[in-house]
Amino acid sequence: MLKALALGAQAVLIGRPTLYGTAAGGQAGAARAIVILRQEIDCALAMLGCPDVAGLNRDRVFRPAPADFTSAQSAEG
Repeated sequence: MLKALALGAQAVLIGRPTLYGTAAGGQAGAARAIVILRQEIDCALAMLGCPDVAGLNRDRVFRPAPADFTSAQSAEG
């Protein structure tokens, strides 16, 4: 979810986690799934150094080096 928001999404859906929570524990399970999801988001934002979702941008998304760059580095080493 955070990656999608950082890349410019205006919204994300949380249907699957709430569905699983509902299946496991009814309404209380869905509520618990949302609490867990919120905790995970808060933790991820803290690790990114963002106080809130508004601080996310494309610079926060990891982009691995192209495969040919990695291969060239390995061949030289």
